[in-house]
Amino acid sequence: MAKVRVTADEVRIALSPWEKVAALHGDLRLPRRAVCGVEVLDDSLTGVRGVRAPGLRLPRSRAIGTWRHRHGKDFVVARRAQGGLRLVLSGSPWSAVLISLPDPRAVAEQLR
Repeated sequence: MAKVRVTADEVRIALSPWEKVAALHGDLRLPRRAVCGVEVLDDSLTGVRGVRAPGLRLPRSRAIGTWRHRHGKDFVVARRAQGGLRLVLSGSPWSAVLISLPDPRAVAEQLR
């Protein structure tokens, strides 16, 4: 499971080795100033939008990787029936990052 670490200057998202393989991507380091919005989701998998490219989708279970849509692209690490956090970004390669977390509200409070 991915882990989020928030500091004064950046948001670091550390992926597990399996998630790195599935997403075809390594850990993420986002400048804190790039985060312009935070949204807490009850089920992170319902927040996935667009078409997978590249990444992995296990129907009704998991979504990991890059999802492209008409407004840009999102980086996603989502699990069914687990809370999630969507970080809306500006000045980043992604328009948003969606990640499943055990306690997304606590991370959201750190970012607000």
